[in-house]
Amino acid sequence: MESKHHRFILKSEEDEDNGYAGEENYSVGDVRVHRDNETDLLPKFCSHEKQVFLSAGWACGIRHVGQCFEGGVKDFRNTLRKYSIEIGFLYKFIKNTIKKVNARCKMHEVNGCMWHVHARIKKANDYSYITRLNNIHSYGATIRTSKNTRISYELVSTLIQDKIHDRPLTRPADVVFDLKKDYGLDIMYHHAWWGIDRANNDIFGDQSLSFDMLHWYKEQVMKTNPGSFVEIDYDTNSRRFKRVFVAFSACIHGFNHCRPMLFLNGTFLKARYKGNLLATTAKYENQEFEFRLKELKKEGGAKVIKFLSKLPNENWTNAHFMGQRYGEMWSNAAESFNSQIRNARHLPITNMDVRLGNVLKEERSWVVSVLGDDIFEVHSHPLVSVDIRRRTCSCCQWQCNGFPCAHAVAVIHKYGRNLNEYVEMYFHVDSF
Repeated sequence: MESKHHRFILKSEEDEDNGYAGEENYSVGDVRVHRDNETDLLPKFCSHEKQVFLSAGWACGIRHVGQCFEGGVKDFRNTLRKYSIEIGFLYKFIKNTIKKVNARCKMHEVNGCMWHVHARIKKANDYSYITRLNNIHSYGATIRTSKNTRISYELVSTLIQDKIHDRPLTRPADVVFDLKKDYGLDIMYHHAWWGIDRANNDIFGDQSLSFDMLHWYKEQVMKTNPGSFVEIDYDTNSRRFKRVFVAFSACIHGFNHCRPMLFLNGTFLKARYKGNLLATTAKYENQEFEFRLKELKKEGGAKVIKFLSKLPNENWTNAHFMGQRYGEMWSNAAESFNSQIRNARHLPITNMDVRLGNVLKEERSWVVSVLGDDIFEVHSHPLVSVDIRRRTCSCCQWQCNGFPCAHAVAVIHKYGRNLNEYVEMYFHVDSF
C-alpha cells in the first residue's frame, strides 16, 4: 500500500501579520500535522474579567505560629471561620473554651489530613496567640465554594454592620444579593434575617432588654424634666408590655404657644416586635413674623409703632388669622388686584366647574370602601379617610380649600350624592 502524508498548517491571522516563521511537525500514523505555533483562540471568544471578591483577604487570616489576635478568642474564631470559607475546607473544634481553641481539619478522620491549629489566651494582655499550626492539607487540594457550613448569622452580622448603620431598614433579600455579589457567598434567608437583627442589636442596642428599661427611663424623665407624664401599660397576668405614653413637660407647656390645630399621625414600627407609633404635633406661631415686625417697627419709628398698636394682629396678618383660609395662604391676590383688573374686567366670576372636572378625572381609578356612618376609605396612594358629614379628609385639602378634594369627590360621586351641596357657599354664584 502506498504511504501518503498529508500536511495541515494551522495559522492565525495574527501570526501571518507578524510573519511568525516557527514550525513544529507532528506525525500520527499516515497523517503528518505541521503548525506554526500554539495560539489559544478561546479567550477571544469568551472574554471576561476575573472578579476579585471582598473576601480575598481572608485567605491570609491564619499565617504562622505566634500570630496575635487582639480581640482574644472571639477574634481568633471569627478569623478562622473566614479563613476556612475562603480557602475552602471544613474544620471541627477539638477544644473550644474562653481561653483555648484547638481545631483540626474535618478530613482528618477520613483521609488523615494533618492540618490543625492551636491558639490560647495570654494572661499578660488577654490577647490570643497561635501556639501550634500545621497549615498544609495532606488529603489534596482545597476548593473555595459559594456555600460553606461555617457561614452563620454571626458572620453575616459582622459583614453588614456598616450598611445597617447607614440603612437600618435593610431587607434580608438585599443582604442575600449583596453577599453574593461582593463576597461570592450563597447564604440562607434566615441567616440574613438574623444577621440584620444581630447587627441592629450591636449598633442600636438589644430590643428585648429595652422593654425592661422602661421603668428606669420613666424615673429619669420625671427626674430630669419635672412635670412630664409617662404611663406604662402592661398585662397584669403575663407582665407583658402593651403600650407606653410619654408627654414631656416642655412639650406640654409648648402646646400653649402653638397654633390651635393638632396634627395626629400613626406609623408602623419596623423592628422585631413591630407595633405602632402615634404622635401629636403642633406648629409654633409664626416666629419669623415677630422678627420681621420688630424690624418694621425699628425702621418705621414712632409713627409705625403707634399705628400698629391700635391694630390687632389677627385683623391684618396671616400668621394670626384664626379662620378658614379656603386654599389661600397669603394676600398677594388682594394686593395685586388693581394691576390685574384692567385686563380681567370682562371675565365672568370663576366657578368650580373646571376645577371639579379635573378632580373627577383624577378619582376614576380609585376604590372606595365604607368604614362607618358617612366615613369612607379611599384606596389612593396613600390611603385616606373621608368624613362627608364633617366635610373632612385626612389629606386636609378639603378643610383648607373649602371645596371637596379628589378623595371626597370620589366618595360623593360613587354614592350618588349632590356634589354642589358639599361646596362652601362662598364659591357659589349666588354669593356674588
